[in-house]
Formats: sequence, structure tokens, C-alpha cells
Amino acid sequence: MMFTSEHKQSLGPKILIMTALSFANAYGWLMIYSVNGNLVRRILLLSFAIIYLLRLSATLFIFLKRRMSWQEATLISTVMSIIIIVLLYYGARQPSPLNGVDIIAIVLYLFGSYLNTFSEYQRHRWKKTSQNCGHLYTKGLFRFSMHINYFGDVILFTGFALVTHHLVLLLIPFMMMLNFIFVLIPSLDEYLENKYSTEFQAYARCTKKLIPFIY
Repeated sequence: MMFTSEHKQSLGPKILIMTALSFANAYGWLMIYSVNGNLVRRILLLSFAIIYLLRLSATLFIFLKRRMSWQEATLISTVMSIIIIVLLYYGARQPSPLNGVDIIAIVLYLFGSYLNTFSEYQRHRWKKTSQNCGHLYTKGLFRFSMHINYFGDVILFTGFALVTHHLVLLLIPFMMMLNFIFVLIPSLDEYLENKYSTEFQAYARCTKKLIPFIY
């Protein structure tokens, strides 16, 4: 099982992820100078990639307490680096100036980033209180969805894909959502039910899995 109660820093696997994504961001810097796409769009795309890198570093080194295996880190670093590079590669070559679609993309990216990182921060702060030890966190943004942080990733990468103006790249957040629904969420729910039992069952009965008010 991917999810475990074992607390371990797992610095090596986390550094692997950050190193791989840093190289993806370095590729983004090259895109700024080596292609003829719209300059503002290129800067915006690179900003998206940098913000994602900073947010991920906070998640890995501050919020994530469980053990992370090398296999998991290798998969994450490979898949996410490819996604970032593909988005930067095609988006940086888009010659058109920013328009209404890009404004929507920026809003989606920022909103998704907020959902993902602020929900993790709320849970992290709650768990630091000793009286909450051994209990399931169901407050804050997690009132609206059991996996609101995953939903935030889907939203932000939808915005990231939109700003490239290549609609086929919307397959990235779509495939990400399918992975959450059919792979990660079932595995995490199994772990949470084993750990929190009736607390989790009560939470699951009255809270949507991923998309607030829908699913």
C-alpha cells in the first residue's frame, strides 16, 4: 500500500522529486530565450511552473510526514517532470497575446493552488495540537471534499493547460482526475478506514469524494 502511518523524513526520495522538477523549470528558462512565442505568455507559463515547484516543496518537506518510497518518488518525479516540460514546450511557442481564456486560466491556476496548499496547511496546523492526535481531520476545506487537495491539483493543471492554447493538453488534468478517482483515492480511503474506522465511515457518508457538491 502506498499510504502508511510510518513517519519518516524520506529526504532522499523527496530530494529526487525536487531535483527532477528543478530541471524541468530550468528547461522553462531556456524556453524564454530560445523560442518566438508571445513573451508575456512564456513568462506566465514559467511563473506557473515555479509556483508549482515552491508549493510542492512545502508539501514534501513541511506537510508530508509519512514515509515515501524510492519507487513512489521516481514515478512522481518522472510523470510530473514530463507534464511540466510538455506544457512549457507547447505553451511557449504560442504566438497569440493573452486574452480572456488566459484570464480564466490564471484564475483556475491560482484557485487550484489555494485549494491544494491551504487545505494541506489547515490539516497540518490542526494535527500539531496534541488533543487531535489519532483523529481524522474533517474541517476547513476538507468539509467540502474528502480529497479537496487532489481536486485543487486538477483545477490548477486545467488552468496550466488552458494557458498553452492547445486544447488537447486538457487531457493532462483529465487523466490526472481519473488517476485520483480510480487509483489514489481508493488506496487512500482504504488506509484511512483502517486507521480511523468509524470516524472515517461517518465522514465518508456525508462528504463528497473529490468534487465538492458533485462527486
